[in-house]
Amino acid sequence: MEALKKTLFILSVVAVTSYTLRHTYLKWIEPRGSLLDKYEKPIVSEIKNATSLEQLENLFVEAHAKVLAYDSVDSIKAMNAYQRTELEPYKIEQEAREAIMSWEQQSHEIFKIRFYWAFGLLLAIIGFVVYKKVNSWLGITVLITGFAEMVYWTSPSFFYGAEFEYNHLLTNKIILSILTLALLIVGGFLTNTLKTGDE
Repeated sequence: MEALKKTLFILSVVAVTSYTLRHTYLKWIEPRGSLLDKYEKPIVSEIKNATSLEQLENLFVEAHAKVLAYDSVDSIKAMNAYQRTELEPYKIEQEAREAIMSWEQQSHEIFKIRFYWAFGLLLAIIGFVVYKKVNSWLGITVLITGFAEMVYWTSPSFFYGAEFEYNHLLTNKIILSILTLALLIVGGFLTNTLKTGDE
């Protein structure tokens, strides 16, 4: 059992440490700007710089009202759907809709990360108690399951979106990654995985 504990401990620490470094890089070091940013349409900048879902909703409502006004014009009604989507209010409405969907997706991701990480923590605590008081194999199994949940949910996300909400997502992942790393080390000591001396 000692070899299994040590192997899983090392793999978990390596994974969480690399995730934490990646999240830190993405949040504070990775260049996000472009020379072409100054040539963007104002609406694109407004979407990128939105700090709340309400700001995005206001942009969408404004664009949607213009789309409804355009839809009542006979010459625009006569256009095929593709031609209409190339007109400015339709483009702005679509960009605002996509930004809202991206924001909501990241908000759901943050909720799932917190929920499953907390569930993993609960399993790790239960596993530790079972390990110490009931059965070491059953306890280590539940403990590993708990830490596996925590490690998995702090792993990198592979999508970007609304800048503000993406930063919020990264902040959550950094904090939970550091907590997971600390708990892995504490768990390693409490289960004698990191015991010193002759082994």
